[in-house]
Amino acid sequence: MANPIINDKGIVYLGWTSLALAVIGGCAMTASFLGHWIAAIVGVGPDWLAPLLGVVLGVAAILDILLDGTPNRPAIWTAILLPSIAQSINGKGGQTIQQWAADLNAYSSAKLGEWLGQGSLTALALIATGVALVLARRVIAKTRAGQRGGNVPAGVRG
Repeated sequence: MANPIINDKGIVYLGWTSLALAVIGGCAMTASFLGHWIAAIVGVGPDWLAPLLGVVLGVAAILDILLDGTPNRPAIWTAILLPSIAQSINGKGGQTIQQWAADLNAYSSAKLGEWLGQGSLTALALIATGVALVLARRVIAKTRAGQRGGNVPAGVRG
């Protein structure tokens, strides 16, 4: 029988690993066709749409993490989409997020470019976001099992 405390820690580690990969993938996506598509779709709307989406996604991600201390789907999707949405934000907040993404992309491209060549950021975006979403599904499945009473120690359920 598996140790339920270790299983709970595993869920938390999977969730945070998923979020880290989502941030990396989301930033890399800004330099690829996927990020440009997302920015173009959001940019078609009125000027207030991109900041509103950014704030709504940010609040959803923060609430998601605060509720159980583990990032789930809202936090993961925010980390993936927010850097691309920020490309459509005309203010200082959008520029700041774009600069963070550009810095992370420059570092990643310098390291991965040696190994993967020209399309390394697109490959990184696809791989990191794909793995983040797969891990997030695993976290959600384990969290739901815990809510139903599987592998959660007594006194942990809220």
